[in-house]
Amino acid sequence: MSLFRLVLLLALSLSACRSDSAPSAPDASAAAVPDALPPAPAPAEPGDRARLEAALAHFGQDGWYGVYMMGKKVGHGHVWSRRSNPGEPGLYALGFEMAMSVAGAGQANEIAVTELRFYGADFPHPLVETRFETKARGFSESRVATPVLGPDGAARAMRVVRSVGDKVEAAREVAPSADDLRAQLLVTPIDLREADVGRVGKALIWSWEREADESLTVTVKALETRMRAGVADRVAVLDVVYDQSGMRGTTQIAADGTLLEMSVGASMLLKLEERAVAESGVTGLDILGTGLASPRRLGRPMGIDRLVLEVSGPPGARLPAHEHQKVEALPERDGKARWRITLARMPGDLVSAADREVALAPDPTSDSEHPSIVAMAQKLAAESPDTGTTVNRIARYVFETLDKKLATHLPTASIILERKVGDCTEHTWLTVALLRAAKIPARPVYGVAYTGDGESLFAYHAWVEVALTVPASDPTQPAVERWVAIDPTWGEERADATHLQLGSSLSEVASTLGGLTIESAE
Repeated sequence: MSLFRLVLLLALSLSACRSDSAPSAPDASAAAVPDALPPAPAPAEPGDRARLEAALAHFGQDGWYGVYMMGKKVGHGHVWSRRSNPGEPGLYALGFEMAMSVAGAGQANEIAVTELRFYGADFPHPLVETRFETKARGFSESRVATPVLGPDGAARAMRVVRSVGDKVEAAREVAPSADDLRAQLLVTPIDLREADVGRVGKALIWSWEREADESLTVTVKALETRMRAGVADRVAVLDVVYDQSGMRGTTQIAADGTLLEMSVGASMLLKLEERAVAESGVTGLDILGTGLASPRRLGRPMGIDRLVLEVSGPPGARLPAHEHQKVEALPERDGKARWRITLARMPGDLVSAADREVALAPDPTSDSEHPSIVAMAQKLAAESPDTGTTVNRIARYVFETLDKKLATHLPTASIILERKVGDCTEHTWLTVALLRAAKIPARPVYGVAYTGDGESLFAYHAWVEVALTVPASDPTQPAVERWVAIDPTWGEERADATHLQLGSSLSEVASTLGGLTIESAE
């Protein structure tokens, strides 16, 4: 799997967690995973307005940062806050830019990410527009989201417009956002007078990866006195937990509101540096060297039907448990969480009605309603005797058609079908789109899988789960619909048992990225 998209996901998370001041930036975007809106925040308490307005008197920061991942400098970032410029929406603007370098198999990919968020003039200063833009390998993708107001003036939805290259897609409506400046300043405060150790706060912040609000829990871990440029300064250390995905991070904030350092997930770090330092010394990230080393050679992965792993990782990390992926917690060792995981090549969990609905709906990456996707799905499903045959035909078509190249970054299934190139992410998104267009529920899965004894590595990977009717475990009972894993990148009609799922969304994978170790494999 191109680790590029996981790096991008971490960038999205960083962009949601900082307010800082500088020039304006262009429009905006990235791949999204829709989800239900978390509970709305409690009504403002007395004094909230006064505290927020007092903090906003110091609004306006500007900083440059080195971006490090798995111990390597992969790029630089720029974050700022300021008053909105003439012609821009709202009264306050937050900005984030990041440039990264990712390489693999002799191919380099320069990635640029930009986000702007605009907040209104009236308390509690709600989000009135957000823009996101990514550029990589000759492609640009941008999105703009704005609230849709009802007759009472309250937001009833967020209107999202996406552009891929010079093509503007039809507007879509998603759930409304409760993001406002109170939430932003909880995550990155500019006034530490009320930052008591142990204080816990909740915030809802718009997430471009989810195209919905992400619920965050922020805890003041420590208040320290440090020397900065020879002057004693107060520094707050905050723990930040992304409640939906389980991703964790730590933020260090100076008394004047300067972001000193921020970690996201197990592997990404931003460090405050002078601009010239931040932009220099970038070595980039070799995505082929980022997998999990296997403690032993396992043989041909396609022949493995059952595998037992012992895995360690960061405290608080979560690994998904399913019918085909049993997860048993083990005692912690050396401050790390540990699990015994039993993987089996067999059908997974039952397909619920809610699962089915989501797995049939188009989304911004698997655009299953695009005419080219619909036409190809109909062609592949024509005269198919059953659903299983259609699934195999579609997966085989994707496996045989796409030219396998790393770090391609094609943003939609329809463009993947047009270009006929990609790594495992493109194989997965195109397969999911074709299956959905054929009215077969399907969803992407992200994790690691064994690549063979040549590398002896569990590489980051993506594959597909499809809803299929299978015999019940009790032969006297009727057949049931379960999720069945297939791997269109490797041509497996049933994914082998080395496929370790880390999440059903990129944010869940990002929570453990770079932090897992496989201790044993049997």
